[in-house]
Amino acid sequence: MNTMTYGMLLARNQTIADTANSLAEKNRKATHGGASDTYARQGEINEWEAQNKLDTLFFLQVLFLYFVFIVALLYARKYAFVPSTTFYIFFGILTVILLGVIWNRAAYTTNSRDKRYWNKRFIGLTDAGSGLKANASCA
Repeated sequence: MNTMTYGMLLARNQTIADTANSLAEKNRKATHGGASDTYARQGEINEWEAQNKLDTLFFLQVLFLYFVFIVALLYARKYAFVPSTTFYIFFGILTVILLGVIWNRAAYTTNSRDKRYWNKRFIGLTDAGSGLKANASCA
């Protein structure tokens, strides 16, 4: 009976020692390793902000080009270099292109963009599974 009690106490002491070592390791990581996690996350945030600015700049460039072409067409129409029907055809085509760019960026952001790594595309399990099925059927 004493041997059994001694064995249980020894096992319990080992469990307590393992728990204490685990807590000490967590504290050590929190003290020394926490800063690197903060720096890594700040790097992710900076990357997200830079990619957001690039995406905004892309859209503003497209919008600027749209307005430049529209103003040039308005000028040409005013001085009768371009007939009104041609102006309206080009105006319609450019407007459709601009709306297509807006729709494409909005759909990509809503459906495909990763929420944490904003500059990367999110591939969910359903996408990965369908891709595997498509590749398997091609083989």
